[in-house]
Amino acid sequence: MKTSEKLRAIRKAEGLTQAKFCEISGVALSSLKNYEGGHKEPGLQIVKQVVNAAPFKKYTLWIMTDEVAPEAGQISPVVAHSGQDETTSSHSGRKNWLTIQREYMQFRCMLLVEKYSTHKAKTNHKVVKNVRRRVL
Repeated sequence: MKTSEKLRAIRKAEGLTQAKFCEISGVALSSLKNYEGGHKEPGLQIVKQVVNAAPFKKYTLWIMTDEVAPEAGQISPVVAHSGQDETTSSHSGRKNWLTIQREYMQFRCMLLVEKYSTHKAKTNHKVVKNVRRRVL
C-alpha cells in the first residue's frame, strides 16, 4: 500500500473530512488532495507531521513499516475501526445493496483511472479527473 493510500485509510478510519484531517495534522489541504488523488506521494516530512499529531501517533509503526504492535499501542486503521461495519446491516450481517453498488462503482472508477492514466493526452487527463470526482 502506498503512503498516500495509508494517509487516506487513516483519515477514513478516524472519520475525518480532508479539511479536519489537515487542521489536526497541519498538512495543507491542497497537498492532501494531491496525495489522495494519486498525483503525488507524500515525503518523510509530511508523514512525520501526520504521525506527530496526537490522534495519529498510534499509526506510526504501521505507516512506516506495515507492521502493528497493539500491545505498544501501535495499530493499523483496520484495527482502529470501531463500531458496526458500515457495509453490513445489523440484522443480517450481509452487505446492503447500496454498499455493493458503491464498491462496484469505485472498482470501475479505478479501472478507468488506470486505463486513462497510462495515456498522456490532456483529454484523457480530464476524463480521469472527472471520473475521480464523480465516484470517489
